[in-house]
Amino acid sequence: MHLFIATLCDQATESSGKLFILGSFDTIRTQSFPMVHKECTLALRMTFDHDEIGKHKIEIKMLDEDGRLGSTVMNLDFEVKIPDYLLQVGQNFIVNIESLRLAKPGNYTWVVNYDRQRVTAIPLRALLLSDTPT
Repeated sequence: MHLFIATLCDQATESSGKLFILGSFDTIRTQSFPMVHKECTLALRMTFDHDEIGKHKIEIKMLDEDGRLGSTVMNLDFEVKIPDYLLQVGQNFIVNIESLRLAKPGNYTWVVNYDRQRVTAIPLRALLLSDTPT
């Protein structure tokens, strides 16, 4: 498996195998905590080779800066199928997140595991507006 894209964004869509990403970000600013971010999306693009044909699992979890598990854990079960005439296939994964709750300012991490192996960590920084440089 090769991970090509992993981002937190405002929105992502797919059309004809293409991944369209709108508003990739790594920082949320708010007036107070705890806060709820209305909606966002985790967008992933991976490619798979013939030796990965079969069933797989992606686990996505959010950790705070102390390593504590956030309220969000997602499991995506999927199957890789590759026609004989192709060397590999690409697959997009779009995970829509509603009402993302952040308890306090700080650094959060979205950990992405593929078949129980960590493949990436996507950072998210939460700041008070008063802590934002002008």
